[in-house]
Amino acid sequence: MAVDRREGPVQPRIVAAAALALVLLFVPFRSLDAMDREWMVWASAALLLVLPSVAYVGARRGGRNPWIDPVFLVTAFFGFKYGFGALAANYWSLLSWGDMPGAAAIFERWGIWDNLPAACHLFVLAGLGLFIGASLRPLRVFDTLPAL
Repeated sequence: MAVDRREGPVQPRIVAAAALALVLLFVPFRSLDAMDREWMVWASAALLLVLPSVAYVGARRGGRNPWIDPVFLVTAFFGFKYGFGALAANYWSLLSWGDMPGAAAIFERWGIWDNLPAACHLFVLAGLGLFIGASLRPLRVFDTLPAL
């Protein structure tokens, strides 16, 4: 039988994610626009893709199957969607669009290009929130519910 390590004290990975989220919460929202766009996009994508790796290792060490572990699945979906999405939006206009000439400017239409650093700030906060929320032990009231 697998031992669930989530019952003990809070794990260091959750504390580290909470500390990073707390620091990012105190950063004013539009202040990251002044930073280098490339650094912001790559750092956000890297962090959003590291969170599923941490969840995968946590599931394996806890004796759970990572492919059905909710922490890994939620963070992997979110990380791949918004981590690679930020990279795609950043480098979209650099691709050659010979067959579809209007596709190069598709992200400029609604201001995504201008707001990408602010969006990366929100993506990282949301990813950390999903990771923390999914990693914490559920409330005791859920123990009284019947199993599915």
